[in-house]
Amino acid sequence: MSLAPLLEPAVLALSLAKEKLTALGFKKRSAEIYTRPVGADALAWIGMNRKAYRDGTLDIHPVVGVRHQEVERLVAELTGAPAHAYVPPTLSSQLGYLAPAGRFKSWTMRVPSDCEPEIGSMLGEIEAYGVPFAEAHAPLAALCQALRAGGHGVHDQTIYRVPVVHLLLGEKDDGRRYIDEQLAELGVRSDPAAEYYRAFAAAFSAR
Repeated sequence: MSLAPLLEPAVLALSLAKEKLTALGFKKRSAEIYTRPVGADALAWIGMNRKAYRDGTLDIHPVVGVRHQEVERLVAELTGAPAHAYVPPTLSSQLGYLAPAGRFKSWTMRVPSDCEPEIGSMLGEIEAYGVPFAEAHAPLAALCQALRAGGHGVHDQTIYRVPVVHLLLGEKDDGRRYIDEQLAELGVRSDPAAEYYRAFAAAFSAR
């Protein structure tokens, strides 16, 4: 079966989203990712996650966040991973959790009839909640507090970013203590993820 019935609604809706996000100053990246500077070394970050159905319905459920470039550069350096210009975000959340209702939200539309109002509604919430979230967490101190508090982002990524943010804040001892807590939780695990974190811990201590 041809994929055209699935792809066409997404193309139309995402084209309109691109137009509106570009008007807000966002730059289109690959894989429906958008970024906009929110400080000297930070980017507001949007990922347009979506799912198309065979009946012509499209769901879009954006993830929004902030990417701190120096944090991500150091994480890449200390883990030996390839550096990337805009992936991943340093702190992120599904957009719905940032709104007053605080729950997952997607925008469902049939294209083209529902496209304009649904995309407009989504962009309104990005402006109202997503961009302020990125701006509020662009400073390193606020970013550190949010990462340590949990509730946003992915734990397996956060455990690398918390100590690096402490390092950039001149708080290496705090970063080392955090790493020691994570190592204690790993215990005697010897799987690849555990060994990868131990290598990161050693690189952090040597820096």
